[in-house]
Amino acid sequence: MRRLTFIDDGETELESFRGIVGSEYEYTTIHWPGESAKLFSGPIPDIFVGDLYLPAASGDITPTVAL
Repeated sequence: MRRLTFIDDGETELESFRGIVGSEYEYTTIHWPGESAKLFSGPIPDIFVGDLYLPAASGDITPTVAL
C-alpha cells in the first residue's frame, strides 16, 4: 500500500483527512511542531501533504499574515 504523511498543526484536520485517504494509503500524521522528529524516522512516504501555514517550530504566537 502507498504511504502518505500529513503534516498539520491542527489535530482535527489530521483526523478528518484520515477519513478521506485512509482506505487508499497507509496514513501517518505529524502534529506540528510537537511531532516534527517523526519527519526523519520510519518509512519514507510516497506523498507528503502539509498545511500551507505552519507555525515556527519554536511555537509561533503571531498568526501568519495571508498574502
